[in-house]
Amino acid sequence: MSDYSCRRCKFLYSEREGDSKNGIVKGTSLNDLKGSLCSACWMNSPKRYVKMQQVYRDLEAQSYSYICGKYNFSFYEQELQEICSLAGHNILEVGSGTGRVTQALVKANYQVTALDESEEMMMYLVKQGWSQRDNCKTVVENYFNYESPVTYELVYFSDTTFQELVQQQSLTAVLTQASKFLNKGGHMWLELAIPIEHTWQYNRRKMLTPERTLYYSNSGQVNLFDQTIHYTSMFDEYCNGRFVERYRQERDLALVFQRDIEYLTKDDYELLEARELPKTGVVVTSESKTWVDGGYPLPSSNQNQRSLFLRLKKKR
Repeated sequence: MSDYSCRRCKFLYSEREGDSKNGIVKGTSLNDLKGSLCSACWMNSPKRYVKMQQVYRDLEAQSYSYICGKYNFSFYEQELQEICSLAGHNILEVGSGTGRVTQALVKANYQVTALDESEEMMMYLVKQGWSQRDNCKTVVENYFNYESPVTYELVYFSDTTFQELVQQQSLTAVLTQASKFLNKGGHMWLELAIPIEHTWQYNRRKMLTPERTLYYSNSGQVNLFDQTIHYTSMFDEYCNGRFVERYRQERDLALVFQRDIEYLTKDDYELLEARELPKTGVVVTSESKTWVDGGYPLPSSNQNQRSLFLRLKKKR
């Protein structure tokens, strides 16, 4: 279920909430409104209605780095070396956010293009010193509108980016666009968040300074009929125990399963691997301990969800 805005008259409609003013019950789809409400088009032209974007901004963008945790680079390192036998090969990271994944790839000397449509998220990424390296390029653009001057060895969708994009348009549209970005034999990596329970509630607390504390809560529910995941993130900031600021963001994700990917990619891609991200929060590399629990809106270690990692190779 989505929120829509009419290109012509700017009429707003939420399928989830219906329209209390006009007597429309919750859960009524946009297509069911044909012949009603809007005197300009009588709702007979659904193409006029575009899904409203749920861009990361404000306190969510400011707090993202405090909540999303660390990237488990060692989990992917061997596969990356197989794809890019020589460091410097092109990687497109879609939905880079504030650079949780980008940082690890850039520091490993891969040529990375970080793509995100949120200007505020990208603003926090470019403030970090590693982003000024020659092997890091940043682009603020919508995934479906981006026209890349080069093709890539790897297109990577981390966290829930893939599901957000599917919800914006369709699974076919996301895969078609990815194929344009990949060279022959290129790889596509994606992560899928699959809730175990139909509903959940998750809370975290992060001390920003001795005086300032950030409280983060995430609650959500799965709609199996519509194949969607709806979640609400709440950010509350306190200073010396006094409330300073609150930000609330609701977002919809497409509920995508491995079988959906396999069915639509069977002619053009080879599924190399499908495995769950490890639930443990620490990976021991050599003699050093590297803590790697991370992910947004829920970390991969959270017991309320399965975090599935898929590797696909383009056939032609």
